[in-house]
Amino acid sequence: MVGIVALLVLILFVPLSFWAKYGFSLLITAIILGLLSLIHSAFVFVKETPKRKWGKPKPEAPQKIFLKLKIKTWKTIGEWAFVIVALIVLWQFKQGSIGSKECPDIVRGSVDSSITIQYFYSPFCPACWEVETLLQGLIAKYPKVRFENYDVRYCKESAFKARVRGSPAYHVQNLNSSEVVYGLELNKIESAICKVGGC
Repeated sequence: MVGIVALLVLILFVPLSFWAKYGFSLLITAIILGLLSLIHSAFVFVKETPKRKWGKPKPEAPQKIFLKLKIKTWKTIGEWAFVIVALIVLWQFKQGSIGSKECPDIVRGSVDSSITIQYFYSPFCPACWEVETLLQGLIAKYPKVRFENYDVRYCKESAFKARVRGSPAYHVQNLNSSEVVYGLELNKIESAICKVGGC
């Protein structure tokens, strides 16, 4: 139970860029610790088998009763209710039902440019964690292009207008044409910029 609550706290409050950088190492560490814990539990179980088999059973302490249920039962119900509520809150946060952001939430590059790249992302999209470096390179290479960031959780209408169906996505547009590119392939994004704006 404590582990589940700790995991929820980590997901909510630890920056996602940290998970992008160290997530795999943490996963391997957790697997190794889990295996060691499993081996230790198996060792203790085998070691204690004779005592359970031939030892005298310990008398159970009397349990306090509240509304026809044991206090221990109420504690378990409360713990699981907390976990369920926390999961619901986390899901609502992930879907964008909690909180708000402007659309776009970040504008960079040339404000008066005729070419705009609308970048659609989600903080829960692992591929999106690597996009910032890519965007910095594009901004430096194309200073006359306007770059806008849209969080898909809060900018569903903008994503619908751009015909974006996933993230990371880049909607490259001018007054006459537009192109949507998905993923992390820089050459495809640059190809879309040339196709829309001319090279």
